[in-house]
Amino acid sequence: MKDIVPVEKYYKLEDNWGNGRIMQIEELNKLGDILETNWAILSGADLADPMSVASSARSIFVVIAKGLPGSRINPFLVSVNELEPKYVYFLLCFYNSTHHDTNSIKEMIKKCGSEYGGIDMFCSERYGAWDMPSWCEENDIGVELLHPTYDRQRDAFKEFFTIMDEGRFKAPPVPVRGKTGSDLLREELSIFDHREKMPGSPGWFGSPEKTDKKGIQDDSVFAVSWAIYGGRNLGVMDFRQRTSSMDFGRFIENREVFGNY
Repeated sequence: MKDIVPVEKYYKLEDNWGNGRIMQIEELNKLGDILETNWAILSGADLADPMSVASSARSIFVVIAKGLPGSRINPFLVSVNELEPKYVYFLLCFYNSTHHDTNSIKEMIKKCGSEYGGIDMFCSERYGAWDMPSWCEENDIGVELLHPTYDRQRDAFKEFFTIMDEGRFKAPPVPVRGKTGSDLLREELSIFDHREKMPGSPGWFGSPEKTDKKGIQDDSVFAVSWAIYGGRNLGVMDFRQRTSSMDFGRFIENREVFGNY
């Protein structure tokens, strides 16, 4: 265990006052230097019904960095390796939208896009995200809205399970309380389940407590999985060194002063 380095050593998603924060560009670039990789920036969401009073579902938005260790030095690492590339994923932002609207999601996309020099991909289910395609296109963000069929969920969660099983998904504790604990993401991951599709019985992925009013939900797991799924076609050639586009204003020297003071 002493050889394991907690990801919190490099960054946290909680500030000193217990509020959520996003990973800073300096922290992301430090990880890139350690792993010798550039990044693609993925985002995903799972939106709840704002009018529902019986459900305890949440609207979760996440941003994830996708990289491949060693690919900065050898960009042809994938073609040399006959096996599937072992991409790594770092959770950069975990946002709980209490308004359940796309406007708050757009504001977070803008904030993260400024910090990381753009967002490469946004992926979500179609429900609740009707205006996202045109907005993403206007802001030069790739977008994929999908119908959550069983076969599509199976593809997405099979890959997510493999990534988790091999320890390639990294996330510090998220400062959003769940039903039973202080970390919503880990709580929902602990109960997430799969019932296989059988003749006469549709298969499903999710929380077995999803229909309970006070049950543990699965929104954060879907948001993370859709973000990863949306970036499935982005590889080393799409990765780049990230630089912040945050605008801190401009200094203009006054050359028309009337005297020395």
